[in-house]
Amino acid sequence: MAKPNWDQQTEKEILQLQSEIEQSRYTINIIQQQLALLGDVKHSIQDALAVCNELMQNTKNDSVLIPIGGSIQLHCKILNVEEIYMDIGSGITKKIKLDEAVQLIQIRLEQLNDNIQRFGDQQLKISQNI
Repeated sequence: MAKPNWDQQTEKEILQLQSEIEQSRYTINIIQQQLALLGDVKHSIQDALAVCNELMQNTKNDSVLIPIGGSIQLHCKILNVEEIYMDIGSGITKKIKLDEAVQLIQIRLEQLNDNIQRFGDQQLKISQNI
């Protein structure tokens, strides 16, 4: 195929546009990766919320199955349903009331949903500009 006979300015503009399109595609790919990671975190937080809600329905000395990861569950007897230990960041664990933990988990989930929405909006905007 013969190369079109464009002047230098037109060729320069075309190369610039091609570069911008490639950068946009790269950015979309990064956003998609971030969305996948956020989806995994969201699933984990939803699981934690479900476990906490289940614990709220139990009483002392009830037996429960606690998921420990890898589709493995541990059969446990509840000693105290009023307090749990929660990672509050940087590997620091704090004993807090179960209902307070549920509230904190719900806040984390809302923040996560906001981030997912923001990344999705950003991806859409970039896609529309290509």
